[in-house]
Amino acid sequence: MEHLGQYDLNCDLKNGVNMCCDEESFVKEINTTSIEYAVKVLLMDLGEDINREGIIKTPHRVAKALFEGTRGYKQSAKEIVEGALFPEAGVDSTKVGHAGELVIVRDLEFYSYCESCMLPFYFKCHVGYVPSGQRVLGLSKLSRVTNVFAKRFQEPQRLANEVCSALHQGIEPAGVAVVLQCTHINIPDTESNFFDSNHKGLVETLVSSGSGVLENNDADTWGDVLVSQVRG
Repeated sequence: MEHLGQYDLNCDLKNGVNMCCDEESFVKEINTTSIEYAVKVLLMDLGEDINREGIIKTPHRVAKALFEGTRGYKQSAKEIVEGALFPEAGVDSTKVGHAGELVIVRDLEFYSYCESCMLPFYFKCHVGYVPSGQRVLGLSKLSRVTNVFAKRFQEPQRLANEVCSALHQGIEPAGVAVVLQCTHINIPDTESNFFDSNHKGLVETLVSSGSGVLENNDADTWGDVLVSQVRG
């Protein structure tokens, strides 16, 4: 196995990340050295030649992808919500579905990283809430709040719970409902309940989380809108 040479990993782990709060300059400000080194070690331990043409730039690409895919650790869902609340009369009914008083946005598509294996998983999100006190959230912010928690290492149920909790605390609605349809590459022989060791290929799972009047997923509003949308 090829030796990487003299390398002060402890120093790079301490100084290797220079994060910037401004999202536009996020990629420009990162230093990927320590992660690149770790990826090189991983590839070599798997028996790969880290100097061959197709692999030589892989450590850098992986490091950038990981920084991008976990930027949610540096973002605040609370700040997103607080900066986008407005009176209920401002809701544009052409962009959302309604069932009674429920405001819902469907089919938001994201990816996240599985905390059990660090592989990405894809999910489709349906988010709804019942406004209270004439406070509603700008529709695009439902997507942004979801993405904050998606861009962290996750497992599906906790992801749904975190999105639900953040929206409930920020909007202070009568209730929030979140449904996630997740698709993951099957990894057998793991401890996570996310996987089915008897299944080959992709594994799909459906999780939900609710609060307030939507805490019970048997509620009429929940069943008529969110669950029917997923089944359809």
